[in-house]
Amino acid sequence: MRVLLVVGFGVLGFVGGFLLRPHEVAHVSVRTVEELISDLRSGELGRRVEAVEQLRAITGLRFGYNPYGKREERESGWRRWRQWWKKARGKSPQEWLAEALLDKRYRFRADAALRIAARGYRGCVKALIKALSDEDVKVRAAAAEALGQLRDERAITPLTRLLGDGEASVAGAAALALARFGEKGAAAITRNIHLISHPTALQTAADALLAHNLNATEPLRRLLQGDAHSKLFAIDRIRRCRIAALKDEVAALVHDPDPAVRKAAERLLSVLEEGR
Repeated sequence: MRVLLVVGFGVLGFVGGFLLRPHEVAHVSVRTVEELISDLRSGELGRRVEAVEQLRAITGLRFGYNPYGKREERESGWRRWRQWWKKARGKSPQEWLAEALLDKRYRFRADAALRIAARGYRGCVKALIKALSDEDVKVRAAAAEALGQLRDERAITPLTRLLGDGEASVAGAAALALARFGEKGAAAITRNIHLISHPTALQTAADALLAHNLNATEPLRRLLQGDAHSKLFAIDRIRRCRIAALKDEVAALVHDPDPAVRKAAERLLSVLEEGR
């Protein structure tokens, strides 16, 4: 069944907390990068701040450089940039960002994943797939978001495995990403719905599918079997989208021990009956 109603539900607000949209870089040259690295030693604070921000936008790296720090601290950061540039000058911006996924700081790894997606760097798909196993929750979620944006089908299987992540936010991010692949992604979610153990991740999966006009029957069916909050969530989505395929499951809830669930189920049955 294809749901024809586009549902504007808000999902996974946590992603927006660290989603940094990079500035577009029209052209990256040796001269540009070298000049910016040189500006890190400038006596003018404004030039230092601008230089490190542009370098971050171009490369996805920062090396802990603090433009506001004391001279000794700034010199240490500048040396780290120089050492990196000696090895990186022959590489592409895609390779720089792929390497940034290995940074020691999780914020930089997560940001690198999103910058890769924003620039459409499909050459970094393998590195992003590897990042799905990162020890940090936000990095795994960012890698899933990036793979969903790139829509490279090599990511479908690893994203499907991520549905079973122990963190609800990561499993939800995987569902959001898979929904971007259309019918193939929806099929992956449906076949592997048993992997999702968190109610919030199931809710995210349902909303993601509905938002893309895809069949959300399976996650909603699972939610109808959950706690009272999950049941009410599913009833609301079924009502909004008139999903008659779940009528029998809804009918069973008119005997639910929770009065709010019983009342909502009765109202939904009336709506579904009217829509026949």
